[in-house]
Amino acid sequence: MTEADVEIILQRAAEEHPEARPRIISDNGPQFIAKDFREFIRLCGMTHVRTSPYYPQSNGKIERWHSSLKHECIRPGVPLCLEDAQHLVSGYVEHYNTERLHSAIGYVTPQAKLEGREKAIFAERDRKLEAARQLRKARRASSDTAGSWGFDGAYLTVPKRMFLGTALPDIMGSSTDRQTSKQSGLKRPSAGRKDPIEHQRTLH
Repeated sequence: MTEADVEIILQRAAEEHPEARPRIISDNGPQFIAKDFREFIRLCGMTHVRTSPYYPQSNGKIERWHSSLKHECIRPGVPLCLEDAQHLVSGYVEHYNTERLHSAIGYVTPQAKLEGREKAIFAERDRKLEAARQLRKARRASSDTAGSWGFDGAYLTVPKRMFLGTALPDIMGSSTDRQTSKQSGLKRPSAGRKDPIEHQRTLH
């Protein structure tokens, strides 16, 4: 990519978004350190920052972009020629800027961030979350009641906890009996089976 190619790309971006005043971050390639390129940046009202040599982490955004492009577009798409690659990348760029949510900017799209719509999006998300909380609260309150008993046109709400454990003492025994059996190591005979001790007494 030559200096002229970089200037053409930046000029197209400036025409598409005339209100933006971007900061260009690049490495120290010859096209970025040229005197004409510095003059172009100044005339366009942009700023230019060059990263440290042999330190790609100083430009982590572009490194992350290359990784996403490779793993989400090139490798799954498997282009067979240059035209296929250009078509895939063009579609992915559109998806990346207008549909893909980015965690670094609050899970909004770059287009929404550029247009200043992120605050409205955050407010709408908060509204939906609060509505979901109220709905869950109402469902828990309604599920706390088992039903209604009606008489003379009026209804009495009966909590579910009144039904819990109604027949448990008769089936499982009292808590004292269960604790005593547990401490002594004896097992309660199951339904339909005779108690071994009582059976031996009967035989004698």
